Amino acid sequence: SIFITSTLEIKSQSCATAIALTPGTAQSGNTSTFGDLFDNNPCLGLYDGGDDAIYSFTATSDGDELAIDIQGANTWSGASLTAGCPDTASSCLAYDTYGSSHIFSSGPLVGGVTYYLHISTFPAPQATAYTINSVFTPAPSCFAPTLLTSSNITTSSADISWTAGGTETSWQVQYDTLGFVPGTGNFAISSDTN
Repeated sequence: SIFITSTLEIKSQSCATAIALTPGTAQSGNTSTFGDLFDNNPCLGLYDGGDDAIYSFTATSDGDELAIDIQGANTWSGASLTAGCPDTASSCLAYDTYGSSHIFSSGPLVGGVTYYLHISTFPAPQATAYTINSVFTPAPSCFAPTLLTSSNITTSSADISWTAGGTETSWQVQYDTLGFVPGTGNFAISSDTN
């Protein structure tokens, strides 16, 4: 019997074999190991003409972040981070082209979404070696409020307001006389930003 697989079927499965990105551990390789999976990453343009290395990372919480540092690549290379497989992604989280190093940060990620790190080259050279160093920063558990304002200040009271830093709904407000050491003041619990 004869088994025929079309190029289209191979390319549509390109991210199914992605290697798990392991933050905190250097990961080295060569794009030739993966082959030329696709040439249509919206982030890389002409720097997606060679062989393609694909790594995946699934964010656990909203606000998680990744910092990517790729070293030792060919000058005619590029790297990108997309939500979804790069050959079908509609937008780029971060990317960098032309250079032997590619350094970028993801910004806040969405929990449960799988992100793909893609490394490729200009059509010549066809492949490049690389070393990935990535750092994972979990979402903060306590967001700092912003736009703190005060009004109606008297000798015994004041109205304060702020903008929530995240999705929090209650706050600890600490107060005392001018010059107190944080942690030694009086605490009030508030469920309102006023």
